[in-house]
Amino acid sequence: MGGVVVVVVVVVVVVALCGEAVVFEKKMKKEEEEEEEERKKKKKKKKKKKKKTMKALNNREIDRINEN
Repeated sequence: MGGVVVVVVVVVVVVALCGEAVVFEKKMKKEEEEEEEERKKKKKKKKKKKKKTMKALNNREIDRINEN
């Protein structure tokens, strides 16, 4: 009779630990998804640098020559 009680207790503990592991795994997965979403938002927020046109570059060169 005592052996049955030990087996039942062990089974209950194992099931409880498995349940905790599943909950923990879901929590970690959710956190990873949130972090990935934040990274995507940050990437979208970055501004693109304006490309300088040749005309603007030529004007700068002309200004430099005029200064000298």
